[in-house]
Amino acid sequence: MGLSQTKQMTQNEVDHPNLGKVMDRFPVLHQSFNRWLLVILGIILLVDGSLSALINTFDLWNAIRSHGRAVLLVRITEPMIAVFLILPIGILLIILAALNWQNGLILYENGLVIKRRNREIVWLWDGVERFDTQITLIKFSGSTLNARRKIIIEDQQQNTLRFGNRYERMDELVTQLREYILPGLFNRKRRELNNAGEISFHADVTALSKGLQIKGDLFPWHELQITTDKKGNVRILHLTDQQDLLISKTNQFRNFDVLMHLAENPPIPTS
Repeated sequence: MGLSQTKQMTQNEVDHPNLGKVMDRFPVLHQSFNRWLLVILGIILLVDGSLSALINTFDLWNAIRSHGRAVLLVRITEPMIAVFLILPIGILLIILAALNWQNGLILYENGLVIKRRNREIVWLWDGVERFDTQITLIKFSGSTLNARRKIIIEDQQQNTLRFGNRYERMDELVTQLREYILPGLFNRKRRELNNAGEISFHADVTALSKGLQIKGDLFPWHELQITTDKKGNVRILHLTDQQDLLISKTNQFRNFDVLMHLAENPPIPTS
């Protein structure tokens, strides 16, 4: 780790002491290319606009000396375009590059920070009530061309954070988010069920300490098997009679990872 990066991490820790130390950074896609493109285009427009304004102003001055002020009506347009159009656009592009220079997502020990222009969005792991990762594979002729990822995070006040393939190293980001969020979320949901609570995972699926209530009927945890396929379908099977109790898309569930964990590690019934 270089000295400059260490200093930046230290500054971020000072800005967000409750989040702990910085663990990783995920810049937005094509960040270096986009920001330098804006800077270069801005500089080109500033130079071009400045030279154009000087040259046209000089030509206009000579024209006025030769033909009088009447030529202003004919020759004033070009220097005005340079001053009031080209130069402002160049300045705007450089300002946009500066505002978006540090855009990205920063993972901390205890939460994350998303930087968008001059705004910061802060989320703490302890406040997460929902975490879902939805992945859609784009295929052609049997080959996977791309994968669309959608991450959904919700807190106790039902504020929701959603983002897709916006950042670099998305697979690694998803893996790290799961490592930071899911253990604590699993424990909180198990305690909730152990305290006679209930959790809704789907319009037709509600978890209780004794089992899953599916379409109004309660089935003990040990009688159920939950599986998924490559098409993103979830199948809840009754092991005794091998009957499908529910088949639905993964994206129709909330906290699907929590549901899978509870099925593998059922809560202790209160009675």
